[in-house]
Amino acid sequence: MPSVEDTYDRQLIEQLYTAYEKKLYLLAYGIVKNHHDAQDCVQDTFASVVRHMAQYRERSAESRVYLLRVT
Repeated sequence: MPSVEDTYDRQLIEQLYTAYEKKLYLLAYGIVKNHHDAQDCVQDTFASVVRHMAQYRERSAESRVYLLRVT
């Protein structure tokens, strides 16, 4: 059974993805100029967020800056 923290993390990641996926894609596409590479960048960004969720929680007030920095 998932813990309350795991459930919270999953919901937070889903909210972040919904809020920032398109913005991150556009940023990445502007840099790499390739659809598939830009999608990979977005996927890598969210994988990084999952791996570093504890640090992300500490920075939640700066979520947009954090996500753009790790892209």
